[in-house]
Amino acid sequence: MFDFYHNGNMIGFTVSGITGGIIFFYLLCELAFFLASRTLLIHKIFLGLRVRHQVKKMIPKWWYIEKISYITINRVSKNKICNELNINVNIYEVYIKLRSKVPTGGRQIYGDNTCYANDWIKVDWLGRIRKENLTSWIESEDDKHQKEIKQWSRNKALEEIGI
Repeated sequence: MFDFYHNGNMIGFTVSGITGGIIFFYLLCELAFFLASRTLLIHKIFLGLRVRHQVKKMIPKWWYIEKISYITINRVSKNKICNELNINVNIYEVYIKLRSKVPTGGRQIYGDNTCYANDWIKVDWLGRIRKENLTSWIESEDDKHQKEIKQWSRNKALEEIGI
């Protein structure tokens, strides 16, 4: 653990044991993430969880979140994005990838034949979504595959009642 000591006018601390090593390693990781993306690791986790919750409520039930990249969450410079959004807060970018549960037929790419959408979502420091284009992308993909969506909904309803 941490031991604090003083000798005259010098004050110091030592790190010992497994717990102290883990805490020291965590502090080094926090420093590295802050220097690389100007965002702390704990804040990245908070933003990722908030975005996951909000996006789940926005998307249709036949879409799901495949990936949220916690490593690439970063703070965007104020001048570039705040002029576009007309707001005066720190803006963060979160990369998210969504995938449809509905098989769309056609050729299989990487072993899966479903549609996907991905985008950088812009959020404020509390994780509230400020700008996203995912819903328009999802709507355009769903318009192309209305027949498959209806079939998937029928199959799901039949599964629920046990037929």
